[in-house]
Amino acid sequence: MHSQPTGDPLVGTTVAGRYKVIKLLGEGGMGQVYLAEHSAIEKRIALKVLRAEYAHKGEIVTRFQQEAISASRIKHPNVLDVFDFGQLENGCFYLAMEFLEGNDLADELSRSRVLTPPRALPIAMQICRALSAAHAKGVVHRDMKPENVFLQRTGDGEEIVKIVDFGIAQLKPTNEEAQAQSTKHRRLTRTGMIFGTPEYMAPEQASGKHADLRCDVYAVGIILFELFTGTVPFTGETFLGVLTKHLNDMPPEMRAVYPDLQISDELVGVVQRALAKDPNHRYQNMNELAAALATTPEGQYAGLRGPYSQIGADGRGSYAPGVGTPNPTAQQFVNKAGTPQPSGGSGPELTDAARAAVTLAAQPNAESRAETQLGSEVATRAPVKSSSGGAIAAALLGVLVLGGGAAAYLLRGAPTATPSAPVKADAPPALPEPPPAASSAAPTTAPAPSAPPLVVSNEVKLEVVTDPPGAKVLKNGFQVCDASPCEVNATVNEALELSAQKDAMSGKAKVLAQKDQTVTIKLAAPVRAPAAPRMCEVMVGDLKVLRPCQ
Repeated sequence: MHSQPTGDPLVGTTVAGRYKVIKLLGEGGMGQVYLAEHSAIEKRIALKVLRAEYAHKGEIVTRFQQEAISASRIKHPNVLDVFDFGQLENGCFYLAMEFLEGNDLADELSRSRVLTPPRALPIAMQICRALSAAHAKGVVHRDMKPENVFLQRTGDGEEIVKIVDFGIAQLKPTNEEAQAQSTKHRRLTRTGMIFGTPEYMAPEQASGKHADLRCDVYAVGIILFELFTGTVPFTGETFLGVLTKHLNDMPPEMRAVYPDLQISDELVGVVQRALAKDPNHRYQNMNELAAALATTPEGQYAGLRGPYSQIGADGRGSYAPGVGTPNPTAQQFVNKAGTPQPSGGSGPELTDAARAAVTLAAQPNAESRAETQLGSEVATRAPVKSSSGGAIAAALLGVLVLGGGAAAYLLRGAPTATPSAPVKADAPPALPEPPPAASSAAPTTAPAPSAPPLVVSNEVKLEVVTDPPGAKVLKNGFQVCDASPCEVNATVNEALELSAQKDAMSGKAKVLAQKDQTVTIKLAAPVRAPAAPRMCEVMVGDLKVLRPCQ
């Protein structure tokens, strides 16, 4: 462990009577980040402290506080939890937040350049979930980029996304706050002012116009473009040069940028629509984008149509891996995902099952990447042990960069694994070896062919019927068909909510998908509150009052 610099006044002290500061993790242009421990419950946290010279700059302090308000308002498992805001005795402001271990998506891309769809899409779905929850609470991030997507692994190896740095988020007052803030609320982002990172900025944001939640859809589209091609669509030598391209230039073709691109045309189309110049031509919210990703061949192959638990109408929920379809449904996905194709018409034609097997074998192992240093903002690394007991490279002690809206946190490298053996392009996939013969002598009679293995389907088909028919049907908040009656797929024992909408009518049903069945949803118009009575002015003595008209 690296020794701490001498003379830091906070190390060894207790902040706010409960946070014991252990050591400095790193510092940026506007402040420092410390590792601290809650003295009462012995829980490690990260403490982000604004520099003293900014303590009297109202707009900077307000943005600093806004980061805490945004994160605490959302309260989502895929959003970094910020649970305290306060001021030290010396006047400096601080944030207390959860202490993360892992690395950010930018660091992951610096190692591997691109991610395969089975790795990238679950990350993208969790980003969509987090931002959907934020938007439902009136929070627009406005600075989505790989540096603000933090990746950490649970004890069982599941990869969890945490969205960080809501420092320049746009907050819309809640109903309770609206009246109280109407006279004192000062907008931090005004028309003509540009905040964010230019490479990920939507055109309306780049021009300084009002940017709503669809600017986050655009930024996630840029991230997807980068995950699959290794670069952002627009680059330039100056801030203004990049913004001009967002405003005027069409995104380049993904296959032209990265000739080895191994994704389907459907997935390319999803990215292109997310990057539409006109916000009205993009996906209108994160749920629409997530649904589009889930219905691509890669999404079905990775099991993205499995259980996503959406809690309530605000879109909260966290990603849970589903069970993938046996093989992709679109031929071009099989062909473009690394499947060997016979050349010149020679060689046996591969079956669908064989193509799927080869596609799996050809996927690069997401864990087989060497660790590199994070950027100049990273302070130290310390060794940690993997759950198997072996030493692996370790925790990057993180720096929350307090300038420019960027953030980096405590990072831990992933364990290195041996990549799969390459599959020869001129040979069909290897089949399982047969069991050894009982004798080396050749049998006099051919053995009886073994019975094909019993295939047990893990899918359940739900026939959705609505009264009246012709309604749009949604599964867990994602639209799955345009007009009822229609068929909806689910996994065995999946608990889901089906809802239907037609004109002003709606209805829903909660289903445990144990077998093929018909689900009937009765649609009804919303119950409207009775109209308020018409009021008339009457005189009571010398007073003029309002009473229901007679």
